[in-house]
Amino acid sequence: MKPQLSNGQEESLEPTFLPEDTSPSPFPTFVTKVTLRRTLRHEIIGHFGLNTFTPGEKRALLTALVKAKDQPGISRLWSSTEKHYASQPESFRAEEVFCFAYETIEPHTPSNNYPWMTCWR
Repeated sequence: MKPQLSNGQEESLEPTFLPEDTSPSPFPTFVTKVTLRRTLRHEIIGHFGLNTFTPGEKRALLTALVKAKDQPGISRLWSSTEKHYASQPESFRAEEVFCFAYETIEPHTPSNNYPWMTCWR
């Protein structure tokens, strides 16, 4: 899956590291702000956010994602995840599907466009 940037170029799912980045920092050097934003959404909102559910809620959500793997809109995420994480358990792949979905959520959508939130933008 290769999202299109505003200039028409494709961008890969994985963060891109510059070859000269040899620092011991846990933060890689990202090529674009788009890549950094998408990676933060994946790691923080996706992985961390998923772990804010109770164990039972998390299991139910991941089970629902597994059952929905052939549904339009989510099947593309599943095929990419199964390609990159083929050796991982299905629950691991389901978590990645959840996180990849969060990469594409934009904060300026009408569903969260409340007047009291505009001061934070």
